[in-house]
Amino acid sequence: ADNLGSETPGTYSGRGMATGSYVQATIKAIRKISPTVRELTLDVGKSSGFKFFPGQWVDFLIPRMQLIGGYSITSTPRTLKDKGLIELAVKASKHPPAAWVHAVAEEGTVVHVQPGGTFGLESTEGVHSVFIAGGIGIAPFISMLRCLHGNAEADSKAKPGKVTLLYTARAPEELIYQDELEKMCDDAHFSVTGTSEEWKGARGRIDEELLKKKIENVDGTIVYVCGPPAMTNDIMLVLVGLKVPSKNIKYEKWW
Repeated sequence: ADNLGSETPGTYSGRGMATGSYVQATIKAIRKISPTVRELTLDVGKSSGFKFFPGQWVDFLIPRMQLIGGYSITSTPRTLKDKGLIELAVKASKHPPAAWVHAVAEEGTVVHVQPGGTFGLESTEGVHSVFIAGGIGIAPFISMLRCLHGNAEADSKAKPGKVTLLYTARAPEELIYQDELEKMCDDAHFSVTGTSEEWKGARGRIDEELLKKKIENVDGTIVYVCGPPAMTNDIMLVLVGLKVPSKNIKYEKWW
C-alpha cells in the first residue's frame, strides 16, 4: 500500500501526503472556466460510498504522484446521488497536482479522491448569510449556494434568509460562475483588484466600509470567509472589530 507508483492509493506519512481511505474516480470532463481555472467532472459512481456535505474539499490523488491536491467540491450532494458525479474547480499553480490538472489530465484518466474538511453551512432559516470570497476561494461557496438557492432542495434542510455575496478577484475574467452567482444571491457584490480597463464594476478589496454596509445585524448574521490567507486574516480582524460574534464567523484557511 505504500507503493507511490501504484494506482491503488495507500497510506503515507507527512504533510501533503495521502492518508485514509480513497475511492476511485474517472475524469469525465474538463472545462476551462477562466484563464487560470479548470473545472473537473469526476465520476465516482453512485454506489462507491463517497459522501460529502457542501463546503468540503477532496484530497486528490494522482497516479504515480506522491503529493496530493486539495480542491473544493463545487457540485451538490444531489448531483452525486442522482448521477454519481462531483465537480471541482482547480486553479493553475506550480504545485504538482494543480500543474498536472492543467497540463496533463485527460478525460478517462483514473484518480482517487476522499472528502475532507469541516467547513459547511450552518442553520440558515431566518439568518442573513454573508459569503466573502477571494479568487478561487469562491469554490466551496458554489456548492453551498447551489443548495441554498434550491437547485438541490434535498440538500438544504431549511429555507435561507437573505443571502449576500462579496466576491473579489484580480481580473474580471477570474470571477468564475458570475452569472450563476448573481441569480443565487439576494445581494451580490463583485469587485476587481487589478487594472482591467474593460471592467466597469466595483474595484478594490473587501474592506471595513463595505462590510459595515452589508452586515446590518451582527447577531443575526453568519459570515463565511474563504480566500488567500492574508485576505482571510484581514477580513477576520475587521469582523471582530465590527463585533460579529466569533460563533457567527466561519472560515476556511488554505494549507
